Amino acid sequence: MVVAKDIGHFVSLFDRGLIPLSFYKCLDNDVKVNNLSDFDIDKLQRNIFIEKINFFFDAERQSFSQNSSEIIEVKKGKSLLKSLKVKKYLAIKIAQDVGYDLKDNKLIPKLKVSVFLDS
Repeated sequence: MVVAKDIGHFVSLFDRGLIPLSFYKCLDNDVKVNNLSDFDIDKLQRNIFIEKINFFFDAERQSFSQNSSEIIEVKKGKSLLKSLKVKKYLAIKIAQDVGYDLKDNKLIPKLKVSVFLDS
């Protein structure tokens, strides 16, 4: 199982907690997606908001820098990953903490999703 394309990427991903430490935990899962939220990200059970935060790899510093962010609404039954519309990524981390936003006087869960991209 390849977790990084070179040592610079490995160090940067490891520093962010994105390198899997257990082989069996990742055996049948995408090792590039770290879902800490307990939401079913393949088929969401309710409408949610995503705060998508993009990070780009800085090869010289062997680290990631935040580039941009946006709020995306994802409807019930849809895939979180497909809704991100990101084709090539080094890793995705879905945060454990859940925030909420109001829409039509209803509280809608909001997940922070960090997307780590190559430079």
